[in-house]
Amino acid sequence: MRMANLQEWNEKSFDSLERAKELSYSATKREQQHVDALEAWCTGNLKQTVRIWDNILTEYPHDILALRLSHNMHFFLGDIWRMRDSLARVLPNWDEGVDGYGFVLGCRCFALEEAGQYEEAEPLGRRAIDINENDIWAGHAVAHVLEMQGRRREGIDWITKYQEPWRKRGVFSKHLWWHRALHYLEFNDVEAVINSFDKEFWAEPSEDNIDICNSF
Repeated sequence: MRMANLQEWNEKSFDSLERAKELSYSATKREQQHVDALEAWCTGNLKQTVRIWDNILTEYPHDILALRLSHNMHFFLGDIWRMRDSLARVLPNWDEGVDGYGFVLGCRCFALEEAGQYEEAEPLGRRAIDINENDIWAGHAVAHVLEMQGRRREGIDWITKYQEPWRKRGVFSKHLWWHRALHYLEFNDVEAVINSFDKEFWAEPSEDNIDICNSF
């Protein structure tokens, strides 16, 4: 609810917080930390929120909820280095024998890409897609690498190759079509850009923040 940053959902998140508090009388230490993180988030203390999640990961590096929320929050706060380093600390505890390994690789790929470490990032994202082609976040991370390195044709081909599984991944898929349109624009293929806008990432009006950003 909080991630969407919609007023209606933000208000409802306080109801969820109160319910979580009511149920936390028998919570484990880790569960109580998640409740504390939710309270910090609801009250707008985002740095404290992500600090709690990172503390959870220090003791429980396989806590995929704390891992993903920490990853997102560091990104939204613009704290690229902590996003990168948080993943670096937990990654040694993961391997292909642990469920969710591919998703962690995708997050690590994105964190490295945002830090400008493109050569390190790309193989991790590609491996994540080999594990699960539906992992749109990993696919998006590789798309970022290709875009930042000016590999326009590869960028178009990468997104086109996986567009069918990614099309099923909800609103975020439109953001990938937007990335592909940027490559079209670099090729001065204005017709392809407009076609993508009209039929893919703005086929109908939307109030979703990602859709609105894509439209610009």
